[in-house]
Amino acid sequence: MGACATNTTHSNENNDNYRVFRQGNLTFFIYETLHSGKGCKKTPAWHTDLTETEIQDKIKEFWETRVDGNQKIWSVLKQACEETDCKKVESLVKGIGLIMNNGLLMHCYDERGHRYDLPPFVINPPLKYAVGTKYQKLGEEIEKKKLEIIFRAAGLADVKMGLCTDESVREVKERYKENGRVEKELRFFFNGKELKDQNLFGHYSVTDGIVVQVFS
Repeated sequence: MGACATNTTHSNENNDNYRVFRQGNLTFFIYETLHSGKGCKKTPAWHTDLTETEIQDKIKEFWETRVDGNQKIWSVLKQACEETDCKKVESLVKGIGLIMNNGLLMHCYDERGHRYDLPPFVINPPLKYAVGTKYQKLGEEIEKKKLEIIFRAAGLADVKMGLCTDESVREVKERYKENGRVEKELRFFFNGKELKDQNLFGHYSVTDGIVVQVFS
C-alpha cells in the first residue's frame, strides 16, 4: 500500500492483530488474521479512521496515478475490482494474459513478468469507517458499549460472541466465520430485519444477550 507504510503491529479489544499503514494524511489498519471478500478477491480485512468519501477519493487517486506497467492492464484490473462475481473477475484477468499469484487478485504478473500489486482498499470495502474515536454511519454517532450476543443458525450450536456497538456487521461476520470455520457468505437478522454489512451493530439497538439469526 505504499513505501511509507509502517511495520508496527497492534491489537484491538478482540485481540485481532493489525498493522498500521500511513500514506500522507491517510491511515489504514490491516488485520493479520481477518479477511474480506472471497475467492480471488480475498484480501486482508481493514478499517480506517477516514470517511467513506475520503476513501473513495483515495481509490480514485490510486487508479489515476498508475504510471508503471501496461495502462490497458490497469484498466482491466480496475474493472475486476469493481466486479462482484469472482468467476467474471477470473475471466477478465485471464483474458489479458495475467497470472494471479496464489490465485489472488492482489498480486498479478503479466507475460513479461511485470508485477501489478493492488492494495486491499481498492478491492474490498473496509470493516468500518471512523471519525476520531467514535465511529459514524448514517450520520449518527454510536456510543461504544460491550455486548455479548448469541448467534443462532439452523442445524448448528449457538455461538456466543462478545462485540462492541461500534463494530460493523461485516467485521462481526468475519469473526464469526473465523471462529466457526465457515466459508459461505452470511446474512444476519434481528427482529426480522437484516443487518447490513456497512452499518454498525449500535444502529440496530441491540442489547446484551439478544439472539441474531444467521443464514447462509
